[in-house]
Amino acid sequence: MTESINVLGLSAYYHDSAACLVHNGNIIAAVQEERFTRIKHDNSFPISAINYCLTTATISAKEIDYVVFYEKPFLKFERLLETYLAFAPSGFRSFCESIPVWIRDKLFQKRGIINSLNKSVSQEDWSSKLLFFEHHLSHAASAFYPSPFERAAVLTLDAVGEWTTTSLAIGNGNQLKIEKEIDEKSLLKELFSDEKAETTTIDDLKEKSKKELEELLKIAVQNENYESAAKIRDEISNR
Repeated sequence: MTESINVLGLSAYYHDSAACLVHNGNIIAAVQEERFTRIKHDNSFPISAINYCLTTATISAKEIDYVVFYEKPFLKFERLLETYLAFAPSGFRSFCESIPVWIRDKLFQKRGIINSLNKSVSQEDWSSKLLFFEHHLSHAASAFYPSPFERAAVLTLDAVGEWTTTSLAIGNGNQLKIEKEIDEKSLLKELFSDEKAETTTIDDLKEKSKKELEELLKIAVQNENYESAAKIRDEISNR
């Protein structure tokens, strides 16, 4: 007899909160919380979306085998701290607004998710079922598993997850593995290392958008590559 496995996927606390119910690898239901609250890009815990998924799948909370959250909060907090320290004292106002929220709520999301599930769904041993996946792996999974391909390369481009900005994963059957990734720190070092500083030309910078230039400027300053930073500032000023 084939084992039946129900997985509840969750996204919350950032934007477009949602829930998805997967039964034996097949998507049974998936919906955003805003469809019920009518709040555009609602980031609250997706209580209504979860209940909808359970109702559609005609299962109870007891039948959920795993609950998977789309990113790893501790890794994300590590990135925020290192970024704030790298740019201090710049960004102090943002630091004062963001860090208390993280310490109070986001850093302990596991406890918050469990409390919300117990309060709004059902009293269960959610702690033993709750898993956290890396941000980019979640993106890659959402693209590969619903696709018609048995084997595929999955390229994920995102602003940033925990640390990763770009990743390449290989999907094969029910397996998905990230083979290569570029994180925020290595991207900056690669683009504006000492070896490349002398070869960074004005023409190279002209091909970048203003947003890309601003990101590169942050990277150059973080890596103390002031020569490249000066070139980027000049290009931004000319826009």
